[in-house]
Amino acid sequence: MGDNVTAIWEKVKDVLLIDKVIARLTEYWGMIPEGVFDFYYEHRVHCLIVAICLMALIAFEGYKLFKMAMYIISAGAFAIGGYYFIAPIVAQYTAGVIPEFVKVEALVAIICALIAVFLTRCAYTFMIMILGGVCGYAFGYIYLWRVIRDFFNTLQFLRDPIARYIIGGVCAAVCVLLFILLFKHVFIVGSSFGAMAFAGLLLQKLVVPTADDMLKMSFILFGIAVGIFAVVRQYKEEEKAMEIVF
Repeated sequence: MGDNVTAIWEKVKDVLLIDKVIARLTEYWGMIPEGVFDFYYEHRVHCLIVAICLMALIAFEGYKLFKMAMYIISAGAFAIGGYYFIAPIVAQYTAGVIPEFVKVEALVAIICALIAVFLTRCAYTFMIMILGGVCGYAFGYIYLWRVIRDFFNTLQFLRDPIARYIIGGVCAAVCVLLFILLFKHVFIVGSSFGAMAFAGLLLQKLVVPTADDMLKMSFILFGIAVGIFAVVRQYKEEEKAMEIVF
């Protein structure tokens, strides 16, 4: 039985490219400057306390923080897009109309940022659709395409670049639908339980650094239990927000 489970797990790892993903994450982890680790070891207690507080903040206010971040991220993305892609086109038609001391690129970037803020406030679902589409396309284009290509390695079509675009597009469409229907609930539940479970583990490292696996699990379960209150809190806050804006 154990050999069968091991064989199945090895097959799953091979199909999902888990070893490659772990290797890539390890590579990124190795890029972290040693000074960061030195700072952590020198101020370990303070870092853990700050991390626990941050996890608690995410657990109880995660969705509200996400919506605030949407304003910042969308405004920044639209501003960058406007500066580098739209402004050169606009400049061709506004030569001699806009005073020379006004930088067209900056003006277009500001206008695009304001449009993003307006869309985020008045068309929040639309912005979630964009987020879902981008995430889905990136997942399909970068990861899922490789998984399908390696699993069906006899199909020449999957090696054609167009296959990546098709798989990315399908994933984008699926994620748009899922984000519209489930994003808020998945985010609230995931951030509440996930952040508090991690906070519980950090608390264990702070209070009982040498704890065994059973005690570690107890701290994690304690965090998950607190996560229930965090979920209720986030839903109540979202009900208040729905009355005003969304």
